[in-house]
Amino acid sequence: MQHLAFVTYRDAPALSADDALAAESLARLGVRVTAQPWDDDGADWSRFRAIVLRSCWNYHRDPDRFTAWLDRLVDAGAVLVNPPTLLRWNVSKSYLLELQQRGAPVIATIRIPRGAATTLDRLAAQSAWTEVVVKPVVSADGHGARRFRLPATDHDERAFHALLQDRDVLVQPFVPEVIREGEWSFVFLGGAFSHAVVKRPSAQEFRVQARYGGTAHAVSAPPELVEQAAALLRLAPARSVYARVDGCVVGSRLTLMELELLEPALYLACDQGAPDRFARVLMDHLEAAAAR
Repeated sequence: MQHLAFVTYRDAPALSADDALAAESLARLGVRVTAQPWDDDGADWSRFRAIVLRSCWNYHRDPDRFTAWLDRLVDAGAVLVNPPTLLRWNVSKSYLLELQQRGAPVIATIRIPRGAATTLDRLAAQSAWTEVVVKPVVSADGHGARRFRLPATDHDERAFHALLQDRDVLVQPFVPEVIREGEWSFVFLGGAFSHAVVKRPSAQEFRVQARYGGTAHAVSAPPELVEQAAALLRLAPARSVYARVDGCVVGSRLTLMELELLEPALYLACDQGAPDRFARVLMDHLEAAAAR
């Protein structure tokens, strides 16, 4: 029986509900899945046929330790899913700037280095934005994201200054379509479109993650949006085994919010066939890796 690690973290070491569905599908294929926290220093990673990063949702709290852990696994010859090239590229949201420079339809993004002597009102004067979202360059699950209306209050300027003293941040215009129409998530497995959901924030929120009261509902995605999402995914530096493309429809065009290639929730419960598709894609990837 093949043995896979689904990577979690110590404060939430068990499989997510979604990944438990995938584990059941893999079990029917004769594959055993173990939930293994990445930050368990006593873990024996050599016992696993492959290591699948799934719900390691605290990596942003110590990204240097996390990337060092990835490097050790690669040096030891471990099979990582997704490929290490993608995992490292996706740790920092600065990839959005790279895609923006390549002309991709990405929400406008500015990076501000830690400790920079700037203000929200100065940004407003430079960009003509009236409302912005500020988020850490390395973050997960909406952690640390703040929404500010401009011109900023003194309280907002102090909050922004505090964020900048702690880390590099990204500043983006607030996209009202998130509130009005929701944020789309397109799930791709083995490079092929699997299913889609639309996520909506709760009242008085702008973050769509479940921890902030957001909801996600399965939808039938128009073919033109699926193709736009697939085109965005093709801009990544390597092919993914699993991926989620998050964006909002502005006009008739999908505008990228994030490419989730490291540890995305895949909303497997929203599509009856998705757990089996994910299991099969993982098996195909392992078989291809063994043949090389």
